[in-house]
Amino acid sequence: MTTEPTTTAGTDDTDGLPLGIKLLILAAALVIAYVLFVDILGFISLL
Repeated sequence: MTTEPTTTAGTDDTDGLPLGIKLLILAAALVIAYVLFVDILGFISLL
């Protein structure tokens, strides 16, 4: 963690991605994790 002053206070782009893209990636990751979780539960119930 480096404490260097940022000119844009509202946007947190540490890896150069805009906030909207980060939110889209996070939402996609949550959906994928949920689908995998439900798929695993369905597979276990078939056993």
